[in-house]
Amino acid sequence: MTTDGKHALRAENVDVKLGGQIVLQDFSATFGSGELVAVIGSNGAGKSTALKVLAGLATRERGEVMLDGVLLDGLDRRAL
Repeated sequence: MTTDGKHALRAENVDVKLGGQIVLQDFSATFGSGELVAVIGSNGAGKSTALKVLAGLATRERGEVMLDGVLLDGLDRRAL
């Protein structure tokens, strides 16, 4: 949870490899409930990969993704 009591989605120190190459390195972010967030960057910067990580759809080499303090790895698809 964030300090103000809102629900939070958080990624910490995430690395993702595709085809043997690191495409996302040391990604960390926290998003509170009700926040509006824009993801911008050049082609190949890792925007789509970061969103896949936050949705629990990308396999991570390192790092954690949590929803309200619970690891996404511990939640089934229906709960997500």
